[in-house]
Amino acid sequence: MDDVGFGASSSYRCQTVINHVNLITEEIWDHLNRFVAPHGLEVLGVAPDAPMEARCDSYVVETHVEHPHDVRLLRDRVLNSFTLACKAWEAHDLGSYGVPGWRQKTHLIITVTNGYLTIQSAKKRAKHPELVLDFFSLCYTRIRKCVEILHALRVVDPTSVWISRLEKAIEQFHTQIKLVHRRVMEGEKIPNAEKLLSLHAEPTRWIRKGKSMPKEVELGVPVAVIENQHRLILGWEIMWTESDVDMTVPIVDKYTEWFPSLESISFDRGYGSVPNFETLSSRGVQVILPKKGYKNKEERARESTCDRNGVSMRRLNPALTGWNSMGGPGFGPKGARQDLCAVWVQVWWPQTFVGLGGY
Repeated sequence: MDDVGFGASSSYRCQTVINHVNLITEEIWDHLNRFVAPHGLEVLGVAPDAPMEARCDSYVVETHVEHPHDVRLLRDRVLNSFTLACKAWEAHDLGSYGVPGWRQKTHLIITVTNGYLTIQSAKKRAKHPELVLDFFSLCYTRIRKCVEILHALRVVDPTSVWISRLEKAIEQFHTQIKLVHRRVMEGEKIPNAEKLLSLHAEPTRWIRKGKSMPKEVELGVPVAVIENQHRLILGWEIMWTESDVDMTVPIVDKYTEWFPSLESISFDRGYGSVPNFETLSSRGVQVILPKKGYKNKEERARESTCDRNGVSMRRLNPALTGWNSMGGPGFGPKGARQDLCAVWVQVWWPQTFVGLGGY
């Protein structure tokens, strides 16, 4: 691969690799999975048409964010807008067009930080609500300067990439300050769906699994992982907004199409619902879908039946759950996942980048 700029003797900056990986769409990942998984079976010495059993479970891919505090996020959004406006002013030399400069930039940033520190304590916010209003006023003053830069950019260079970035930052500020006002000043409890949990990792979700675990709440994005009886990962589904129960039918339809030899697939109770069970009962694949809550005699008998290996259907999933808790991808017996990872890196990673024209 050295002739195309990718090989053992090549080196690339971290940001270069990140930029190219960001170009890979979910459709490309699906395309890769459809080729890598059969090759992984070949590495493990499994015939392509051998009967396959799969199981699915989800875990949270945590994003690197602090525990969200709405007042701190408000400060961060002001400073982010302020920083973008400064960079846009310098990039387009707006001073030559008569737009006021940023001689007191450091002072303006310090005043926002000090204003935040005065209301950082919840006890102080409750005792001195006027300090909160003063901080709101200070934030609006700083944002007005950013809006002036935005208007100047639209006049000087309507095609500037800074326009969309500034518009987004200012919009996020207005959304955040409304949320803070509702919670701090009006005493309203903000639903999790409305909260903005991170400045940069926007897809971050507030996930409460309801399990006995060290962290009651996880911040990240849930991912459903599908693997077969050989501990080979067949694929994954990122749930940006969906929950487990929403993914049951799409997962069964997708992976039975990808792998015609798939005979059964098991889920845990989080994926179960009456509509899902009724929909999947007509599929040609055996779907093990435990029911949540009370079960009648027929349902208990169905869940207690055994598969061809003599393993109770309702016990098929805990191993995958244990794998998730012990390290996620890359962990597993007999190096099955490591083999798959090596296959992907050695075979598909270079071709992906070359196909995207990156190297």
